Amino acid sequence: MHIRRMGGAEVTVVSSESPYFFSRTALMYVFMGHMTLRHTEPYAREMWDEWGITRVQDEAVSLDIHRREVLLGSGSRLSYDNLILATGSRPRRLDVTGENSDGVHTLYFRQDLEQIEATIGRNMKHAVIIGGGLLGAELAEMLRSRGLFVSMIVREKHYWGNVLPPEESKIIETRLSRYGVRLFLEESVISFLEDEGGHVSMVNTSSGLQLPCEMACVAIGVIPETALAAGTDIQVGTGFLVNSHFETTSKGIYAIGDCAERLDPAPGRPATESMWYTGRRMGECVARTICGQRISCDDGVWFNSARFFDLEYSAYGKVSAGGEHSLFWSDDCHERCLRIQRGEGDVVSGIHALGIRLRQEVCERWIGSRMCVNRVVEELQQARFDAEFSEHVFPSVIQSFRHQLAR
Repeated sequence: MHIRRMGGAEVTVVSSESPYFFSRTALMYVFMGHMTLRHTEPYAREMWDEWGITRVQDEAVSLDIHRREVLLGSGSRLSYDNLILATGSRPRRLDVTGENSDGVHTLYFRQDLEQIEATIGRNMKHAVIIGGGLLGAELAEMLRSRGLFVSMIVREKHYWGNVLPPEESKIIETRLSRYGVRLFLEESVISFLEDEGGHVSMVNTSSGLQLPCEMACVAIGVIPETALAAGTDIQVGTGFLVNSHFETTSKGIYAIGDCAERLDPAPGRPATESMWYTGRRMGECVARTICGQRISCDDGVWFNSARFFDLEYSAYGKVSAGGEHSLFWSDDCHERCLRIQRGEGDVVSGIHALGIRLRQEVCERWIGSRMCVNRVVEELQQARFDAEFSEHVFPSVIQSFRHQLAR
């Protein structure tokens, strides 16, 4: 869209998954009946033709970089002057016995949703989810909405332990339990058992647990999809290696989104990011470069948001998973909390909020300007989003933070 907006070249988009761009994170709401697949498309279908963007529903199977062509699964070829690889990622596998059994799923592609729907139509009661990140929580809510008993296996000592401090994890664990999710911490899957028909019937764990189920969902992260680099001079690490302009090691070929691995990530940022808003920024950056306005991408302040059933979560900047060097407040019921990370020089480096909605632009301004934590506490009221609710909560939060600063 940016290329076309700048009056640039003809654009052809190849996708084997769907002929129209859709919001992948909305698939759970389709499953729960809140939306249809058509509702997940953010643009009117007429827009693609109006903008002069050609859509090809086919699979790109290989690249001929010397002839500057993309070979498609149908056998046809597409020529290009500039090629943008936005192949995304694929679900990470457990690589254990029985993982390919009928009834063992991931949730990433639209086709995954269709397979889950086909499976859940059978007479089933129990489901097991392997992995406790954001996708694991989404799957739990989806399956509970259909009345299934859900067990979740998490290898860390506390929920999403590589991201969240223990206090935040405990709040989420309590919320999951309230909605009927059985959580098994410090466990890992060693195998899946099948019934006589080849359908999953049991999950075996490292501690000897045997969890009966008619469905299992694996949600242990993703891996950049880099298969198209085979037979080319495009260098690959975890993803396609790119510079600050998202140029790969092959002239005229770029990579953006989940599949791109940056050689020079900003301080404190990962080399690969599976975030929609960073992907959008990468797209604009590459478009400008191709159209003669060569620029580097402004990463901005890290941001993420999600829901754990009815519990809202948002994160800004970087917060230590150990929770050290931070100010922390939780209500008396331990249902909501707020954490401010104290970075080097006692400036704010990150903010976590659970059950409290904050103004994104305010939090990003504080972190981007490296504001002193003391001043952030005094300006905390500026971040109030839910005015009626936070009017009663924020005085307690500020008082607690002031007390912690004084110690």
